[in-house]
Amino acid sequence: MVTSQAHGWLEPRLASRTGAAHRRKGMPCQDACGVTILRDRNGEVVQVLVVSDGHGGRRYRRSDAGSRLACGVALAEVERALGGAATRDPADGWRAWLSQDLPERIVPAWQREVEAHWRAHPGADEADFSSVSYGATLGLLVLTPHWWGHTGLVD
Repeated sequence: MVTSQAHGWLEPRLASRTGAAHRRKGMPCQDACGVTILRDRNGEVVQVLVVSDGHGGRRYRRSDAGSRLACGVALAEVERALGGAATRDPADGWRAWLSQDLPERIVPAWQREVEAHWRAHPGADEADFSSVSYGATLGLLVLTPHWWGHTGLVD
């Protein structure tokens, strides 16, 4: 990981707050966020920001964990991918990576993580595993000195 001084960008502030409706109902905050600063194989600085919003509601009772896991999986997948890739030209495969390849890696990794979470924290009211209860959206932003790109996922 690269320090914020190495690239001259301001350090992003990460914050999440439980909304009034969730507080009234005694529900946890179902939002999550994360950031990492990496270097690609050419030494270019890459900053990655992720946000995730749990769906909420009775059907999505584990979406607080789903959103946290989505952020962690997304950051890990970007870090893994950047280990062998340069970020100089977004037209050189990066659009396809953001729109197709990365989401195709995040979704099954997230599904494995939520199933592992469910096994480690079984609920008395859940006889069978369903990733639906972990439902969350994910937004991901990749910033480089030369270009930026984003992608998003639901569930």
